[in-house]
Amino acid sequence: MMLRAVDTPVAIILVYYALLFVCTLPLLSLRARALVPLALACVLFAPVPSHLERSSMYESGGGNPSFGSLDEPGALITELVLTGYYPVFPWLAYVLAGLAVGRLALNSPRLAAGLLVGCAGLSLLAKALSWTLLYPLGGLDQIVSSPAVERRLSTSLGGTTPTTSWWWLAVSGPHSGTPLDLLHTIGTAPGVLGACLLVARVATPLLAPLVAAGGMTLTLARRRTRGGGKWRRPCRAPRGPRHRRSGIRADLADLPPT
Repeated sequence: MMLRAVDTPVAIILVYYALLFVCTLPLLSLRARALVPLALACVLFAPVPSHLERSSMYESGGGNPSFGSLDEPGALITELVLTGYYPVFPWLAYVLAGLAVGRLALNSPRLAAGLLVGCAGLSLLAKALSWTLLYPLGGLDQIVSSPAVERRLSTSLGGTTPTTSWWWLAVSGPHSGTPLDLLHTIGTAPGVLGACLLVARVATPLLAPLVAAGGMTLTLARRRTRGGGKWRRPCRAPRGPRHRRSGIRADLADLPPT
């Protein structure tokens, strides 16, 4: 919330992250076999009540929450959960899917290849289904076809779709929070992870800078929001036998600060 005082065009995700992490606490003990159906249920069903609820309320303009937002806690929670740029209700699907992937044996090349192929297929399927619903089946005409609408579908919808038509749930545009957008992005991210895991098996020494950056995701996001600047000290990749055995088993104390 302090970053809201910075003159930046960036949509700050950190407040949404905080609420997402709190919502995830009761789920941390679940195994992948339980997390996967929960993530799928969130993908399929969260956008529907969100669409219904938002159709009867004023929608946020997507501004960054600040300390002043605490004066109206109800409006703040509504923005964080439903109407903001990173709405927690549908975005919980990403956290559930990420937890499920994190429970897997990521040091297995067979698993990495499965993530790459399977999730890439899921991502392409979501895009193909969206295209079929919007164009051959006429969904885009129901939304109101125009250059402005098509441009928004290919750039960003600001976290949520308009509620003028149920056909909006058929789009898969960036930051739309629809079932097909969630499926597409959930497919894309683990697919990229699978590709990176395969590359890392043959190019580990070359990836040390990326390993360091990967351990500082929130720090890098904060620096980007503040407009950059020089690091106080160099980022170093974790070292030691534990990290050679499996990067995902590293002690938190050994990771760079976030």
